[in-house]
Formats: sequence, C-alpha cells, structure tokens
Amino acid sequence: MTMTLKVSFIVLLCAVGCMCQELNSSAKCVDDGGFCENHNECCSGTCVTFTFKCAPNANYYRQSSLDRSALQTLINGLFASTERPANYSLPTPGLNSRFGEDEATAPPAQSPPPASAVNPDCKEIGEKCYRDSECCTNRCHGFLHQCVT
Repeated sequence: MTMTLKVSFIVLLCAVGCMCQELNSSAKCVDDGGFCENHNECCSGTCVTFTFKCAPNANYYRQSSLDRSALQTLINGLFASTERPANYSLPTPGLNSRFGEDEATAPPAQSPPPASAVNPDCKEIGEKCYRDSECCTNRCHGFLHQCVT
C-alpha cells in the first residue's frame, strides 16, 4: 500500500473512534421505571426484561422519611412488650405434663368404624370409580378411575 493510503486509513479509524466516543458520552441512562431493552441502558444497571422497565439496583438503599424516634414509636406500638412482672413464674414442667399418663394404664383409644360399615355402598381402595363420593376414602383418581387413599 502506498503511504497516503495508510495515512488516510489511520485518519478514518481515528474519526470513527472519536464519533463512537461522542455517541457514548452523549447517551444518557434511563431512570428507574423507564423503557429499556438491555441492562446497560439503565442507570441502575438492571433492566427487567419481561416488562422492559429499569428497576432499582438490589444494593440500592433509600433513606426512609421516618426518623429513628418515629420508627421506634411505630415498632413499640406494633409489638407488645415482652417484659413480665417480677412476681410472674412459670410452672416447672415434669414428666407427667410432658408425656401424659402411663400408656400401660391408659384405656385403649376407640378406633373409628371402617368407612364401609358407615356407608355399605362405598368402594374400597383400587375399585373402579368415577366420583369421589363413590369411594370409602372419598378420593377417586381422575385418570385411573380407581379409589385411592
């Protein structure tokens, strides 16, 4: 290549580089809630792609309009005091209060009668059904058409 062609090419590259710099510096970022398509378009660097809106940065912290005393008053009003009076005492838990009476002396618990005894027309588990009410368990599988547990 000739010397003038090389110089022309270098001047052209410099001009293109300067124009790109100018375009990048003149581009302004989009505030939160503005339209975006890429994260780098937003000032926060976060673009919610399914809504095409800029979102605040996760590390962004907004100062509350409440001062500390108002905030403390609000917290105290919402949550009752957990302090107990000096004469308040809790009963000491023992084994009986934890486990109840001895299982050997306890009367056997009455088991409920089987559902088939209550409703003789109901179908047992695994039998063909089309509605929940047909099964003793009141559960009919929709695809298998069988009573299930």
